[in-house]
Amino acid sequence: MAVPMDSPLSGTQQARLLRERFGLAVDPFANGTSFFFTGGQRQHHLDSLRHLAAFGDMALLVSGEEGAGRSRLLQQLAQGEHQRLVVHELPAAAIQQPARLASVLGRLSGQPLAEMTAEAASSAFFAWSADQPRRWLLLLDNADNVPADVLAALLKGRTEQGEDSARAAVLLMAGSTALAAQLGEFSGAELLDGLYEIRLKPLDQDDIRHYLQSAFDRVGGDASSAITPRVLSRLEQESGGCLGRLRQLAPLVLLGLTDPAAPSLPEAGDVGSVPPVKQSPSLSMPSLARLRLWAGLALGLLGLSFLLVSLFYDGSDSDSAPALITEDVEFNELDRVRQAMGEDSPSVQSPPEMDLVQPEPGEALVERSDPLFAPQTVTPPVTAPVEQAPVTAQSEPGVEPESAPSPAESSPESFSPGLPVYFRDQVWIDSRESGNYTIQLLGSFNESTAIQFVRNNAVDGMVYVRSSHQGEPWFVVIVGDYGGRDAARTALRQGLPAALREGNPWVRPFAGL
Repeated sequence: MAVPMDSPLSGTQQARLLRERFGLAVDPFANGTSFFFTGGQRQHHLDSLRHLAAFGDMALLVSGEEGAGRSRLLQQLAQGEHQRLVVHELPAAAIQQPARLASVLGRLSGQPLAEMTAEAASSAFFAWSADQPRRWLLLLDNADNVPADVLAALLKGRTEQGEDSARAAVLLMAGSTALAAQLGEFSGAELLDGLYEIRLKPLDQDDIRHYLQSAFDRVGGDASSAITPRVLSRLEQESGGCLGRLRQLAPLVLLGLTDPAAPSLPEAGDVGSVPPVKQSPSLSMPSLARLRLWAGLALGLLGLSFLLVSLFYDGSDSDSAPALITEDVEFNELDRVRQAMGEDSPSVQSPPEMDLVQPEPGEALVERSDPLFAPQTVTPPVTAPVEQAPVTAQSEPGVEPESAPSPAESSPESFSPGLPVYFRDQVWIDSRESGNYTIQLLGSFNESTAIQFVRNNAVDGMVYVRSSHQGEPWFVVIVGDYGGRDAARTALRQGLPAALREGNPWVRPFAGL
C-alpha cells in the first residue's frame, strides 16, 4: 500500500503520537532535532570535501536529487571549516547575469572588477585569492538556478590559475545530477576537467535502517522493534532513497498511518506496526462520551467518600477537623486522543534541508557569521541514549573509520614500516621532480589500513607514504609519478582500474605529502 504524502493528522499530532508510542520526550524527526546523517557515504563525502577544500586544486560539485542532502552537506562543511577557511556564500539569486557576477566578485575582493567581463572578473578574483593568507571557499547552493554562462565564467576563471590552483579560492557548488553534463554541453567537455564531482546516491534499506536508528538514538529512544523488513521496504519504495522524503514519511510509516481513510493507529497485531507502549487503539466519539460519563461518576463517588470521612472526623475528640484534601484527577490519555481527533492544523510538510539566505540582486555580500557557520546546538535527550561506537574523524577520500594509532605509529624515531617493499620515505618524496603529480587512493591514521588496501589492490606503481595530519601520523596510498596535472588526470581516467576509481581517487602534487 502506498504511503500518502499528506496525513489525516497534523504534524503536531503525529509528533505527539510518536512520542507516546515510543516513550520519547522529543520528536526524533522534528526540525529542531535534525542531525547530520553520516550513513549512505555522507560522512565519507564530507571528509573528502574537507580535504579538497583545504588542499585541492579543482572546483567541486556535490550532485544529487532534490532532497538528497546536498545543502545539508554544504552546511556541515561550512560549520566545521569556517575557522580554517574564509567561507562565503554566493547566493544564486545575486548572480543571475554575467555583469552581476563581476560586481559581486569585485565587492568580495575589494577590486574594481565591475566593468570587466564575467570571465575576466572571475579570473582576476581567483588570482587575487591565491595571494591571501587563508584559503577562500565559495559556496554556491542550488547551482541549477544560475544561468549556464555565469557558471561557465566562474569555472573558467578557476581553471585558469595553473600552478596557483592549490592556493586559489575553492568553488563548491551543489546541484542536480544533470548539472555537469549541461555545463559540458554549453561550454565543452574540457571545462569539466577542472571539476570534481561527488554524487549523493539514493539510500538503500541498510542506510534507511541506519538513519532510523540514529534518529531515535539521538533522542534516547529505541525503535528496533518497529524497524521491520516491511517498514524498510515501504520506506525505500515511497521515499526513493531520498533523505528529505524519508524524514517526512518515517513518522507515518512507523505509526501505521498509511491509509488516508483510517487515521487511527494500527492494531497491535498488524504486521509492520509498532507494538504499543502507552497508546490504546483509537477511540470513537461514542467511546469518548462513555468514558466521560464514567469519569464523572468516579469523581462523584470520590467526593462522596471524602464527605463521609470529614463527617467522621467532625464527631471525634479533635479540636478542629482536618482540611478536606482533594486530588487533581487528570485524564491525559483521554485528552490527547480527543485533541488528536479535534485539532485542525496543516498537514505535515517536509522540512527544508537548509535555510540558505538568498539576497535580492544588488544586496551587498559580507562574510557570514550567522548560524550557518556556527556549531549546531543539540538538545540533550531526557533518557540515556543507546551507547554507540565512536566514529573516527576522516579527512581524505578513501578514509575508513578506525581506532587511534598505536604509540609505535605515533613516534617518528621508532617508526618501522610494516610493509617495506611498498613503503616510500620522505627522502623518496623529496626526490620527485618539482611540479610532478600523483594519484591519491586512500588516507588513514593507521598503517594497517593502508597495508591492507595495498595488499588487496596492488597495481604497478602503488606505494604508501607516511606524513602528518591533524598532528597525528597519516598514511597515504598513492600510485604513479606524472610530469603534470593533465597527465595524472588522463592516467586516472584511462589507466586506473574501475574498482579503484570507485573510491573517489584524486590528483594531487607530491608537494605537501
